[in-house]
Amino acid sequence: MYETVFDYEKNRLVIGSIRYIRKIAEQQIDFKYYVYNSDNEKKIFIVTDDLSFYEYNKRFYESAHKKLRPHFVKFIDLREFENFNYANVRVTKIKKYKAAKSLGLTTKITRHIAAGGESTNGVKFDSPTLQAFDETFHNVDFFKFKEQCYEYKFLVSMVGEKGKILNRVNLNVGDLAIIYCPTFFNIEPDSEGREIRGNRCSVQFPVFQIGESEYVAEVNEGNKVYKEMIEQNRLVNEMIDL
Repeated sequence: MYETVFDYEKNRLVIGSIRYIRKIAEQQIDFKYYVYNSDNEKKIFIVTDDLSFYEYNKRFYESAHKKLRPHFVKFIDLREFENFNYANVRVTKIKKYKAAKSLGLTTKITRHIAAGGESTNGVKFDSPTLQAFDETFHNVDFFKFKEQCYEYKFLVSMVGEKGKILNRVNLNVGDLAIIYCPTFFNIEPDSEGREIRGNRCSVQFPVFQIGESEYVAEVNEGNKVYKEMIEQNRLVNEMIDL
């Protein structure tokens, strides 16, 4: 009897721990498994040629009431695609950003900057900006903050004769993705992808670490007062340098 990668907690279906899932994979010595998990162990990606494992977990998931299921779960059966010789699998970790809006968090980062905290990427605010920051008595909305986080994407390429790519599956991992591959599959080393934002935030702006997370800091140019203060400070500095 197959074990499921799911479990019930308080009547809700949840995804089991990565350690438990790896143990399941290690026990199936007649089949090939590839199990990948994100840095925070909250996103899990499984590729296997074990059809019984795939079907059992899919049935188990679909038998639960929709309201009780974890939402971001994918089951992909590569038999649905054109005949292919083997599948090539690659997982890419892509840096992206989400706004940090919690007042407690933005206050903590603002105080860190006011105390002279160093950026982790070596990028610094110029003197006119820091002078304006001091002149506002370190207003908590002087900067906008974005938390650096990661998106995990998998690309499965179905390869035919002479290395021709017949089909591709390119999706976000979500919370859990299980792929059944009826033939041989090759795993490429997981890679770091480019930042999603075209302007590459972590190159242009200072990054500060608070706890285990990193935050990009930008001047809140939506506030015209702050913007004008910085411009005036720059103008004064230029006049002094003349």
